[in-house]
Amino acid sequence: CLVFSASTIAASGGSVHERKHGRTAAMAVDRVRLLSNADDDDNANINDASDHDDFDKVHKEGRHLKRCCCGKLSRRQCAWLLAGLGLFGAVLLIIGYFVIIPAMVRKIVANSKLSFEKLILVDPDSTKPYSVGMNSTIALGNLHTLGFGATLYPSVMFVSMGGRPIGSLPSQLIEVPAGVTRHVFDLNSRLTIADDAVFDEFAMTLINSAGVSWDLAADVTVKISWKSLSMTMSKIPLKQHIFFRGFEGVKNITLEVFGVSLNAQNEAIADVTVKVLNEAIVGIDPMGAMEFDMLYEGSSMGTIRCEHAKMNVGVSELHMSGKLQPADQAASDRLFSAYLTGQPSRLQSKAVNGHASSIPLYDRFLSVLNLNATLQGYPRPVIETAVMVVDAKVFFEGLASGHLGVPTQLYMENPFAADGFITSSHLNVTYEGITVGYVRHALDPPVHLAGNAHTLTRPLLVDMAVTTELKPVLRAMGKEIFKGSVMLGIEGYFDIQVGNIRATPTYSQAPVRVCNSLTKSQCLGKNVTLH
Repeated sequence: CLVFSASTIAASGGSVHERKHGRTAAMAVDRVRLLSNADDDDNANINDASDHDDFDKVHKEGRHLKRCCCGKLSRRQCAWLLAGLGLFGAVLLIIGYFVIIPAMVRKIVANSKLSFEKLILVDPDSTKPYSVGMNSTIALGNLHTLGFGATLYPSVMFVSMGGRPIGSLPSQLIEVPAGVTRHVFDLNSRLTIADDAVFDEFAMTLINSAGVSWDLAADVTVKISWKSLSMTMSKIPLKQHIFFRGFEGVKNITLEVFGVSLNAQNEAIADVTVKVLNEAIVGIDPMGAMEFDMLYEGSSMGTIRCEHAKMNVGVSELHMSGKLQPADQAASDRLFSAYLTGQPSRLQSKAVNGHASSIPLYDRFLSVLNLNATLQGYPRPVIETAVMVVDAKVFFEGLASGHLGVPTQLYMENPFAADGFITSSHLNVTYEGITVGYVRHALDPPVHLAGNAHTLTRPLLVDMAVTTELKPVLRAMGKEIFKGSVMLGIEGYFDIQVGNIRATPTYSQAPVRVCNSLTKSQCLGKNVTLH
């Protein structure tokens, strides 16, 4: 109304008094417009004390007030808003630094998966308190692609099985690069044994079963780094349940060498080499000097010793030797019979309790170690060939008298390093499956077979069965041998002396070529000389 009245007066051109009052009214209108504009810009009432001050300042200085936030707030209000936002950001930063990041790191550590890719037990102590070196390759997985690098400072990890302590294992500084989900590192440390019985149980289970587990717990200190920023957190709990694949009774064994030699006292010594395939991730190097009881069909053949035993991850060779001292002569004869005739035999080497290892820490748990292997029979006939000294006059005279003896030299191979002596023979000579002759008598002096060598024996008398099997004898001797050679087989048994060991192995072999003295080179070659 005021604006309308002032405008009306000015427009009507009224009196001087009226125009004076009109100018006064116009000034009032300008002031009202000023107040109205200030109110619109602040979007608030002017009843606040600061707004009155601003208004007075504007009124006195004759200028407009500077605004913030697109003219919606005064500078003082902007200052308060910025201060509030800064305080809120600081609070968020503090919460993130002291609450969110530590919680995230704890979760990553808790969800991580620790596994051993390889573990070798080395350098065991020989006195209590026992400890053993552990050279291992470890994988830390399930890290969910860390966006920052992490450093795990050295700590002490406590190892247990079924809630019972095995020992403690110090760790070393571990650097985990940023951006990985799995980190592999080497850890060379020493396990200090807290309870010998629990350690033995763990190791025995590892040897005899498909696998065993232990629990690992530690409070670790972790430093995380992102660009130039870093943060260190302590007492982060690390708990892991770790599975180890076991030896499964060390079942993958190949007997590479089985030999017999003599010591200085002329005692028979068994020499055995086995190849062991260890598919577990755990190895033991060294295992110390180990003693085994060598068994065949449950009967002891003697004690053998491995001076420098070790079990690699993968393939290992164990060289063992010891006196042959059969507890059962019949079992010993069967073993030699099977070997000499090329038949496989199952041998068992059982660790001797109390002498399983020269390392005290290992002696108890290695006492459960059994090495079971198949001894393959000798691949070639022991009697490779023979030479019969046949004289036509003697042959026909023998036929007429009913007694025909043919001197025969056997070409034999001794598969053992020890010299052997055949003291008696109980062998039959066969032709086309029919017995046509016999070598049945004591041998005095014994036939000497040099170790690891071929021997052409002195002539041994073969009694031909002319009274019982005349026709086969005539075919074998009267027809083929005079032509040059005949195929004859051997079966029966003989007595042999090797050092202090006497054995009577049963023996048989497929027919071999037997020549006469004129055609001997066809059987023996040109470098063998007849006695």
